[in-house]
Amino acid sequence: MAAKKPKRIEVLSTKVKQLVDSPESEMTFEDILIFMNGRKCYDEFKEYELKLIDTKLNNCIVGIIITGQNKNLPAKRDRATGEFHPLNLDPDKETLSFGNIFLYDKSLNILLYEVNINGCYIDKFVSCIYQEWQKDGDDDIKFDLSFPVLSRKGEYERLLNMTYYKEFFVELTCPQEILEEYKDDNSSILSIVKRHLKDGIQNNTDSIIIRYSTFGKKENKEGLARRPLLKVVDSVRYLFNGNQKKNVKALKIKGYLQDPDEKCTMKPVNLVTDTFNIFIKLTVKLLLTDIQQSERQQEIEKLYIKHLPEFKYIIK
Repeated sequence: MAAKKPKRIEVLSTKVKQLVDSPESEMTFEDILIFMNGRKCYDEFKEYELKLIDTKLNNCIVGIIITGQNKNLPAKRDRATGEFHPLNLDPDKETLSFGNIFLYDKSLNILLYEVNINGCYIDKFVSCIYQEWQKDGDDDIKFDLSFPVLSRKGEYERLLNMTYYKEFFVELTCPQEILEEYKDDNSSILSIVKRHLKDGIQNNTDSIIIRYSTFGKKENKEGLARRPLLKVVDSVRYLFNGNQKKNVKALKIKGYLQDPDEKCTMKPVNLVTDTFNIFIKLTVKLLLTDIQQSERQQEIEKLYIKHLPEFKYIIK
């Protein structure tokens, strides 16, 4: 039997926030995918192309992002002589190619997205969408796109429903690595966590812990301020949604869901450990002849069907 290699699938919700009120031209994530179909965008070393794929699943869109790289390519090495040689590739006509399969459920507003270290991370996907929309999209429609991670227990929704916030705790590692990854990202939501990372680097730290807490309702009637707290949470979740997920070690909030005077209503929310940890499996080959598009599609559709009852339970 051929060996199989697991590829992690992130389970995300999609949020399209229109920045200009225009009810007759309200954008959806489906509209964005249709707009992006067949388009290519470029950065310094890579090109990204989105292709939609026919599927028999109801209310679903399946697609793949093909990442091509034709610069800064590694050398190949002769194991017998130890000599290095360039790859037999014409950079003007050919690229190394990698794939990210995805599946979007329109009714549940859930996106299953493959994580591929050589491909297109979700934050790069967002950048490509903005780039292409600015070039060819409707000038009258402006939007902000984000992909909150879906929790198995609806943790983020529970967080929003808290009436009293008692404690907030986050741990980040490798602050220099995180800042290097996002040095060109000027998102306002990221600015909060960037400030903490820079302070940590100045103090030569490898791990940053941010903790806010109260002594409880008897001494602090209002609890932690809701709006500033949620801004920090969203800033950390921005990292967690991208390729620095591994360096977000903890994101926990404690608070009351109903009456703060009843101790039984105190609930901890953990936005890291309660996320989905699911995988597709791809056949391992000595030399690939394609990006395994058909196998990727079969695997993600099978995974979606397996977890669909849980998705429905969480959303509905």
